[in-house]
Amino acid sequence: MIDDDKQKYLKIFKLELQNLIDDITELINYEKNLYDNNTHTNFVYLENLVVLKDEIMGINGILGIIDDLFIGFHSENYRDDLQKSLKEFVEKKGYPQAVYRLIERKIKKIENIKDII
Repeated sequence: MIDDDKQKYLKIFKLELQNLIDDITELINYEKNLYDNNTHTNFVYLENLVVLKDEIMGINGILGIIDDLFIGFHSENYRDDLQKSLKEFVEKKGYPQAVYRLIERKIKKIENIKDII
């Protein structure tokens, strides 16, 4: 069972992860537009597309494990546990380091707003 504070944090975190996916999807659409308008070569477009899709795959991977991770966090330091666990997950799965950097920024953002809500 997850206490109320952790439950709120988890909901916000999941929303932030989905927001990241939406942002990256927008970047994919932008890259497609650049390619369609001959601003990017096929090589540049495909290279960027692979990186962006790998980032989405990493974030989706985190979304797939996040509920189980939170259930396993028993200490008051669950935010630190989360950050450590996600860093290990990204490294273990071989996702781009940008995934962890983006996640780390979201964790800091939640920390900054959690007192407001």
